[in-house]
Amino acid sequence: MNNLSENEKSIKDILNSGAFLDNDMCILHLESNCDVLYRVHEDYFSKSISSSGLSKIFWETFSNEEFANHPVRKYFEEKIGEFTKKEFENYLKINFSIVPGLKHYEIRHDEKFSTVFFNLEFFATVGQLKKLPSSILDEYFIVVQTPIGKFQII
Repeated sequence: MNNLSENEKSIKDILNSGAFLDNDMCILHLESNCDVLYRVHEDYFSKSISSSGLSKIFWETFSNEEFANHPVRKYFEEKIGEFTKKEFENYLKINFSIVPGLKHYEIRHDEKFSTVFFNLEFFATVGQLKKLPSSILDEYFIVVQTPIGKFQII
């Protein structure tokens, strides 16, 4: 849960404030990382996807009914068939390098230790986001694109 002060509004409050139209486009960014001993784990990138929390938030977003027709979800449905959490996570672990909107990189600190970073970026409308729980929305950096300009919701 958020630790908002009395005058702060949650992302959900801002999206529902009437300041934006339901069809205003948003760019969502999700960043996660994981420290790993890469010499110990041969498939450390795959393990880092779940350890970083990326797969959990990714699943919670795209398993939501509002995203049933989203291009990213359609991509996964085409690749894995039945859109279940287990199939989704397995595909993501094996094919993370070709998933649309998902970038990854690492910083090797020494001959054993590395930090793996993931950055997920995709589009959605304000209307879609309004129906997501705050627990999911709070994980993202959101930029709303309106006819009068771009607004970052933090």
